[in-house]
Amino acid sequence: MGKMEIIGREREQKDLHTVLDSSLDLQTKSPGYWMMQRGSPSWRSWTGHAFEAICLKSIESIKAALEIGAVLTKTSKWQKKPKNVAQKSI
Repeated sequence: MGKMEIIGREREQKDLHTVLDSSLDLQTKSPGYWMMQRGSPSWRSWTGHAFEAICLKSIESIKAALEIGAVLTKTSKWQKKPKNVAQKSI
């Protein structure tokens, strides 16, 4: 592994930690705060992004566990595509 590749991976890991830790300032949150947030849209969005980021970083391990390591795959982030032209403007 080259030096630039190692630096790139370290930067990606720091970026992932920034995403995961950005709203985890536990010192300023009141007791029960996180339990109250569990059903909120922002909580669902954050957990979805965190799960996706971890999966994308672990794709080789996931493929190995599923025994599909030799299968050619394309890895990308999830996105919802509109069903029709009217939804594109939303």
